[in-house]
Amino acid sequence: MDSLQLRSWVSPQLRRNVSLLPVTGGQETSRWWGTRISDMSLNQAYQESLRRLGLMPDLPDGGRYQLQVELLAMAQPNLPLGPEVAIAVRYTLTERATNAPLYQRVLRTTQKAGMDDSLNPTEQLRIATESALRNNIGELIRELASLPLPN
Repeated sequence: MDSLQLRSWVSPQLRRNVSLLPVTGGQETSRWWGTRISDMSLNQAYQESLRRLGLMPDLPDGGRYQLQVELLAMAQPNLPLGPEVAIAVRYTLTERATNAPLYQRVLRTTQKAGMDDSLNPTEQLRIATESALRNNIGELIRELASLPLPN
């Protein structure tokens, strides 16, 4: 439902015009501790979100704009009981022809998970991490929707 609402707010200049550059900053999940997000998983999450909102071009190298995404930091607690996860992501939207930045910002989001979400502490950590990333992507889309773009 949220993506349908956001889709209606997106400017016509962005529709089918935002190519995603390879996402960086992810880490593989350790087998001993923590829930991390790999570059590949991050890339898939952003591609799906952009595609769902109608921003991705039909051709891979098409589109007037390029979005660069870099996961800068992900803070997770040492004990996953009722975890709160914080994520910081740097976004840069550039015009492909001139490589001029139109939007550059670091967005920070946090999310908690608890017993209502799952009884398993590891699962709570995963839920909090994924929700913090979803919130971050949602905030990005809201900001891009209100971005004044040249014709």
